[in-house]
Amino acid sequence: MSDLYIDAVCLFTNPLVNDPEEALRLKVTEWIVRGFLEGCKPEKLSVKISRLRFLPRGKLASLFNIIDDVCRLVDIPASSLRVINGTLSTLVIAQYNTLDSEDVRMDEEGSRKGERYEGMVNFDPAASDFERGMLDIFIPLINYEQHYSLYGLPCMDSVLICGKNSGNSFGHWFRELRAKFSQLDSTETERRLELHVIRFEDILSPYFGESEKRLVNMFEMAASRKGSGLTCICLEGIHHFTGNQDELDDLDHRLLTTLLLLLDGISKVDFISQHKKDLDNKSYHEGSLVVVATSERHPDKLPDALTRPGRLNRIIFV
Repeated sequence: MSDLYIDAVCLFTNPLVNDPEEALRLKVTEWIVRGFLEGCKPEKLSVKISRLRFLPRGKLASLFNIIDDVCRLVDIPASSLRVINGTLSTLVIAQYNTLDSEDVRMDEEGSRKGERYEGMVNFDPAASDFERGMLDIFIPLINYEQHYSLYGLPCMDSVLICGKNSGNSFGHWFRELRAKFSQLDSTETERRLELHVIRFEDILSPYFGESEKRLVNMFEMAASRKGSGLTCICLEGIHHFTGNQDELDDLDHRLLTTLLLLLDGISKVDFISQHKKDLDNKSYHEGSLVVVATSERHPDKLPDALTRPGRLNRIIFV
């Protein structure tokens, strides 16, 4: 029977978990019941909890109270569980005796001021709405990649950036983000932040089918680099497609249809990869993927097919 691992900080700050306490209750209950079905004795069950010192007293008490409640539910003494290197009762006493208010890094909204990633989210108090919106997309995919995999969610997102010089603005912001990561210690700098830019003005060709072929090759090559860390595909100049899909000329219509198929195919590829990982029982992560499209025009000027839910329905203005 494998140990139950709990990251105390991620449990209460993970944006994917709406009710952390209920999620923990269900997870602990499932884990104990599975242990009983496998014939494990209570004293053979171990709970490993990390980063407890970052929790305030209320959250810390809630965490252990939930474990106590589950133990009462299944009629086993809580002290029989092995938590970290001791029993539950001794660990609770030790944590409450050693907890210092200076170690509590939780602000009123529950964000961790002392954590490197959260500090990076708020690295500029005067950050614009554009910068904050981009951080809201990128940081969870970088910081909580394991949790996306844990809950079987595609570790990807897509966004449409609109405004004057939107392509240059995003490129500058991404370089700043990568520079921030490079300032972290060696553990964090192992995470890759790759950017692949596809400019529509560069792939247009007068030869039939050549433009679509270039788009597919460049897009698939960028997506194939998805691995450890985060890979970003930037579709620069998507305002090339203006108006409704039926109003486009033959070349643009074929090119747009190809692009829509590529966008729809990303989540399917990620879903297959997720199942492949589960079937192979391998403990590795496929990495995160973000598709960013930039447009000089307002979203209302673009084909509706591009901005429908599931494609580029998330819009940020520069």
